[in-house]
Amino acid sequence: MFDRIISNPEILGGKPCVKGTRISVEFLLELVAQGASRADILTAYPHLTAEDVEQALRYASRFLENEVVISTETPEMSEARQIAEEWHRRLAGKMSSDSTDLIRETRDS
Repeated sequence: MFDRIISNPEILGGKPCVKGTRISVEFLLELVAQGASRADILTAYPHLTAEDVEQALRYASRFLENEVVISTETPEMSEARQIAEEWHRRLAGKMSSDSTDLIRETRDS
């Protein structure tokens, strides 16, 4: 299925790359994310084929398809974060009213 994509520990530390190159799937994704079209990529890297780019994008898609995101936040961490956020909101509100009072005092004196 992905005969153009290889992963070899001797090449880019094992990152998936286009076979026969040192162009990683990650790099091709970055190009696409920055707005490069497939035609732009093939023009900039003429040693790549359209199939190389297609396989790299399909590989990335397939790799992420079954990704499971696991929250590492414990209930205690969640509670601490909520307390900190509330404290920050109160402090920001107090600072705002204190600043207004200070401006009034300065103006009135």
